[in-house]
Amino acid sequence: MRILATSRQHLGLSHGFERLIVVAPLDPAGSGAELFIERAGAVSPAFDARAWRQAVVEICRHLDGVPLAIELAAARTTSLTPADIAGRLDDHLRLLAKGRRAGAERHRTLRAAVQWSYDLLGPSARRLFQRLSVFVGPFDLATAETVAADPEIPAAEVGDLLSDLAERSMLVVEPDPFSGRFRLLETMRQFAAGELAKSGNADQVAGRHARWCLGQATRIQRLLAGPDEIEGAARLDELWPSYRAAFEWACAVGDRHLQRYKLAQDPGGYERLAGRYGEPDHPLAHHARAAVYQDFAGLARWAAPAISWLRQRGEDDLAEQFEIDVGAALLFSGQVREGDATVAALVDRYRGHGPPTLLHLSLILLGYSSSVQGRPDRADQLFAEAAAVQVPERTQSPGRSIEARTAFGRGQRSRAFRILSSYIDELIGTGNMQAICVTCVEFVNMMVQADRLQDAALMLGHLDKTAPYWAPQVAEARRTIAAARIAPDHEPGGLDDHQALEHMRRVLDQLAADRSQA
Repeated sequence: MRILATSRQHLGLSHGFERLIVVAPLDPAGSGAELFIERAGAVSPAFDARAWRQAVVEICRHLDGVPLAIELAAARTTSLTPADIAGRLDDHLRLLAKGRRAGAERHRTLRAAVQWSYDLLGPSARRLFQRLSVFVGPFDLATAETVAADPEIPAAEVGDLLSDLAERSMLVVEPDPFSGRFRLLETMRQFAAGELAKSGNADQVAGRHARWCLGQATRIQRLLAGPDEIEGAARLDELWPSYRAAFEWACAVGDRHLQRYKLAQDPGGYERLAGRYGEPDHPLAHHARAAVYQDFAGLARWAAPAISWLRQRGEDDLAEQFEIDVGAALLFSGQVREGDATVAALVDRYRGHGPPTLLHLSLILLGYSSSVQGRPDRADQLFAEAAAVQVPERTQSPGRSIEARTAFGRGQRSRAFRILSSYIDELIGTGNMQAICVTCVEFVNMMVQADRLQDAALMLGHLDKTAPYWAPQVAEARRTIAAARIAPDHEPGGLDDHQALEHMRRVLDQLAADRSQA
């Protein structure tokens, strides 16, 4: 006789009488979505599976493909649309508190299911389970020992407790070529975080986690500042969710020693930050204000003391960023000879010692400088060299806009429009509004040559308002627009950055479609 049983852990039968088959989470885009659609259709006959497919996949992904969670979420379609459910999944346990009317009590709500498993744990396993909630992503044994161990849970016991949690399906074991890694499903993590808060130890454990993150960031920083930048970026990508959690905790408790970042060009955001924390008389504060307000004279004044301060404290990666900012400031303020010399020296340094991203960006800066100086062949050579530099995946770079520029110059207009439109998709998706200036430059120049002067004038006006230092790159286009008696749009309250990107994408998509049909 054979018995098929489902259980949260193995039954403990010996002599080969038990065979374990691990049931993996459901595929959010496959069986998970089908389960949701089936259960939603049962409680809501008018449920439109085709219209809500994307939202359903998003729900299943947030729920880690857990069948019970998916079924309980589908039951909420009697009163909420899938989009409403997806928008409320920051707290799975609260959203899915209303469950089945039939079945075992522990299966009627998601919280009840997790609570039942939690209640069966021993005291030490419960404490460890609570503390592991600070990890938003995967972690290994050594990391768990660093963050979770203390006199109540000796480090020597952490490994056995992790194994116990994994055997009870409270913890997921992930394959790794070097060492075992663990991860809490989001539902489990939210429950454990609630229990940790009740214990009164949340800040203590979060502080240990934040300090661990800071140590990891320091190691990754050394990789990012040298030739091993790609490896550093891969590690950073993996640990990013934990870094965000640690940073948010540091901000919440006011631990400035754990806060480290570089400001974008957002004057409003800078002023809010300065108003909240104050603005000390410090080279970094002065440099930050100059960078935010595009004050090139201020950047030149405060760069040297800021770089010196950073290097004295081992912050070499930020110091390198500040050095390339000095070169950019010289170029954009019209000091072309000094700017070229500064950036060329950086190119020589980055060729020998890295990091690749700064070599890539420095070559692009020199390329734009050569373009302004009327040396298109030299500019193309520098742009091609920049494109050949291997940089980490998803590096924020104007390389795609330059690729579009090159294709347009070779007469491949449809391809150029598609490339630039795709790059705009990327900017909108990542929220990278800083790169809009380069995008505007290429768009304006293309539209003038495509005889779309009104669209060119609209984006020229936006460029003048948001990044006037790029004016030399569109000087010829400006003369053409002026000769046609079309005035750039300088009206206050015009397009914001997001609207400008959307407009450019619409025009580019239309032009690409028109040429493909011609």
